[in-house]
Amino acid sequence: VMIENLQPSAEPMPTIKLWTPNTIGVLTFLTGFPSGITLASINWFKMGMKAKAIAHILGGIIGIAIVMLLPDRFDRGFALLVNFGFLAYIRQLMNSDISKITGNNIQNAHWFSGFLTSLAGWGVFALIIIVVSFLSPLSPADGPYYYIEQGDKYFEKGDFNQAVIEYSRAIELDPRSEEHTSELQSLAYLV
Repeated sequence: VMIENLQPSAEPMPTIKLWTPNTIGVLTFLTGFPSGITLASINWFKMGMKAKAIAHILGGIIGIAIVMLLPDRFDRGFALLVNFGFLAYIRQLMNSDISKITGNNIQNAHWFSGFLTSLAGWGVFALIIIVVSFLSPLSPADGPYYYIEQGDKYFEKGDFNQAVIEYSRAIELDPRSEEHTSELQSLAYLV
């Protein structure tokens, strides 16, 4: 009986293919943090860390929404800062999590499969852009488009004074827009 206990198990260890922290870091740097979140989350799902994967996916969606809602002069710099911060964070976290895996044979997944998979992160990003773009005209806090729509409604009703007020609000929010300025100038002749 004791001899049987000393013999190694005949069952092979299950194999998990994971992207390395370096692969995730490089792809995050090159393609942005949505790709890094996608790759890291797939790794976590494979490692059985579903809650961590879901939490990071939700955090990524919130981060993308925040970047999209920032004024134009801040969004690129903030996105770059988030990208670098996430790159360092995800590499450290993935190193730690992979080192904790026991009972599995870990193999490195090919970087090109990571690149192709990371494109799915951009698919999610595109969906978020579509949703936010659809909702932004409905909220005055999201930009000048709300006021442009309001101005258009007043213009169609013949209330040119109120249309001028709404278009002026749109210009205050986005003074660079020539479209709003030209609409307001043409209305000035009607008022």
